[in-house]
Amino acid sequence: AQTDANAATATSDASEPEHEPRAVSEETSGEEVSGDSDSWEKVSEGDCADRLSLDKVSLDDASQAQQDKRLAEVIKEGFVLAEAEDGSKSKTIIKIERIFSWSEAFDKAVLDVGATEADKNAYKVYYWDTQDYSLLKEGVWCKQIRDQWMLRRLTASKVQTITSPTEIDSCLNEVLGTKGNLQDLLKDSLTKKIEFEGAVSKWNHEKISIERVQEGDLRTVTLRTEDCMMEGLKKIYALATKLSLQKLKLI
Repeated sequence: AQTDANAATATSDASEPEHEPRAVSEETSGEEVSGDSDSWEKVSEGDCADRLSLDKVSLDDASQAQQDKRLAEVIKEGFVLAEAEDGSKSKTIIKIERIFSWSEAFDKAVLDVGATEADKNAYKVYYWDTQDYSLLKEGVWCKQIRDQWMLRRLTASKVQTITSPTEIDSCLNEVLGTKGNLQDLLKDSLTKKIEFEGAVSKWNHEKISIERVQEGDLRTVTLRTEDCMMEGLKKIYALATKLSLQKLKLI
């Protein structure tokens, strides 16, 4: 998220910020942070249909064993909401999301398609580190949005998002070699604060929610819907084309 990238190399000497590497495979612990789309990024890049092989064999033609296996894979991602009956055929309704990079043409396009504005909110984004950037050197970003906190930790193959207070404390103590909770560390160790402007704008269009997030110089647009896998993907990508959205740039 749903940004951390802008704080990666920010220093008191004001060097150009770099974007934190984003990973397609991302683990998330704790509750979702409001106003941040990070928790959705684990399925944003690429096509979910490829991962589940749903474009190769339809559920209607597959054997029951194949259906169960695919459904289990979908459930593993945590998106299954309900079973909807369509005549004699059962369709699985799932939560589908794709995140794209913003383009200058988007702001006009979202009005041209007749999207209805649902919400608009500005906020501050803060990143905390030691004076010598100990967290950054270990691939860790400590992020605050309003009164909510998260850690992003870069590992060999993924970016892990941590929002559980207990796990945040544990990770910070491990990296810094300290003992204490986040509030203690903010007084004694995490005294370097970097600030960015953040904003979220939301629209609705034909059962698809549109969310533009800006943090610093990074802007993304996320499209969400609840539908059957293939139909939902078709609708999302069709709208993305109308909105002049671009493939998500990870850096």
